[in-house]
Amino acid sequence: MKHVRKWCLLIPIFLSSYHFIQAQTNEHFDLESFVEDLFNAQEAGIPYEDFYESLLLLYQNPLNLNSISNERLKNTYILSSIQIEHLQTYIIEKGKLITLYELQIIEGFDYVTIQKLLPFVVVDSKEADNDDRPLFKRILSERNNYLITRYKQVLEKRKGYTPAHSPDETRYAGSPAQIYFRYRIAKPGDFSFGLTAEKDAGEAIVWDSKTKRYGMDYWSFHFMLERQGEFRRVIIGDYQLQFGQGLLFGAGFSVGKGAETINTVQRVSLGIRPYSSVLESGFMRGITANYSLSDKINITAFYSRLKQDANLKIVEGSSAEDEFFSAIQTSGFHRTPIEIINKRRVTEQMQGINIAYLPTRQLSLGSTIVFSHFDFPLIPGNKPYQFFEFRGKTNINGSLYGDFNWQGFSFFGEAAISESGGMGGVIGLVKNLSSRLGFAFILRSYQKDFHTFRGTAFGENSRNINEKGVYWGFKYTLNRKLQLMAYYDSFSFQWTRLSIQDQLQSSVKC
Repeated sequence: MKHVRKWCLLIPIFLSSYHFIQAQTNEHFDLESFVEDLFNAQEAGIPYEDFYESLLLLYQNPLNLNSISNERLKNTYILSSIQIEHLQTYIIEKGKLITLYELQIIEGFDYVTIQKLLPFVVVDSKEADNDDRPLFKRILSERNNYLITRYKQVLEKRKGYTPAHSPDETRYAGSPAQIYFRYRIAKPGDFSFGLTAEKDAGEAIVWDSKTKRYGMDYWSFHFMLERQGEFRRVIIGDYQLQFGQGLLFGAGFSVGKGAETINTVQRVSLGIRPYSSVLESGFMRGITANYSLSDKINITAFYSRLKQDANLKIVEGSSAEDEFFSAIQTSGFHRTPIEIINKRRVTEQMQGINIAYLPTRQLSLGSTIVFSHFDFPLIPGNKPYQFFEFRGKTNINGSLYGDFNWQGFSFFGEAAISESGGMGGVIGLVKNLSSRLGFAFILRSYQKDFHTFRGTAFGENSRNINEKGVYWGFKYTLNRKLQLMAYYDSFSFQWTRLSIQDQLQSSVKC
């Protein structure tokens, strides 16, 4: 009788909204325009590559609204926590969705939101049948695979590619061509295999184990299995982690302050996910697995051993055994003799565990512990702005985080500490004040001696260190084509962030 009543309720909606859904399913979907409309006018450069790829997979394999997890819905950046809560409540009280038309009668789902969501979702009241074929046959028969290649070159000849007139002149080792390719075959909920390679302009294609160059300059690989008994995910190769609000681990697409003032404030605990970007730092390389102890508790264990670029130096008056480095080099360029020598000189090892507890739909809690170790000590300079930076070989981090939905409010937060004793914290809330008006508020505090190597929590700095701030944002929907958004962000720094020279240059620019 529940579905009979629902159908009676939906008959008027079918008659009045047919043109709405029909227009969405028939018109050509432009993914690039969609992302630009969703996140235009961001203040900082954003790595859109991962987000494009994840949305492309969703477009090719739409999410079933009757069985999808809250985390995956949040990761689309289309629905807020409150809208997701209303959707789950509707399904529990009324039963599984029968048609996409029902979205129009769920509280908080306006025309604009539904229009953005439609390309990535379906409604299926029945669970998909498990594919019992051997993994190799499933991979061979999977149609969701693609190969992307790109060749780029500046036609004007630059000095770095001209012949050297003296031994003191430095020239690039390779051609001016930038070559990139990526292959991926994936079936959401089952498996994913990816291979990425890149050669930047000026890098050489050579096979030389002494300089750690094997054909293309950069290689990335991952293989992921999902739903293997109690193992929800297992990844071998390159991967990323995202827990809590990103104080210790933030992965993939992290949007800064800009046009979207509400849905991007709260981070989502995505757990483990494959890495296939060409950015040559900031990821993990090794093995990780997520295991379900019960319906409410799951554990993620991870180990990473990643070679990173660095310029090794020797302490004055000591032997070569007393080498150290002052910073990880993240450019990924290996064109000149010095850049080639510095390639993969330092080994970073990270291992840890995350425990997630989900007692109810409204509440989720978690804790993460990570141990980091370099094979050479990291010793930054002695300039004032470097006084509180991390020094040494080993760092330990721990964090506690949680999310709680209550009476239309979505509360979230995370607190973390590093081995130095420095602490970092994020706390905030999101609330739909009406069907048209949304509000977000967040407080953040990262002490000047808080050290984390993979953190990407909300903030003004690119790293979560030496910052305090208060942020609030509004979004008002006027109609299906026009939205008004505004935000206010006040932040301060406990300690200087720049050298005297950089401060003088900033003053001149101002």
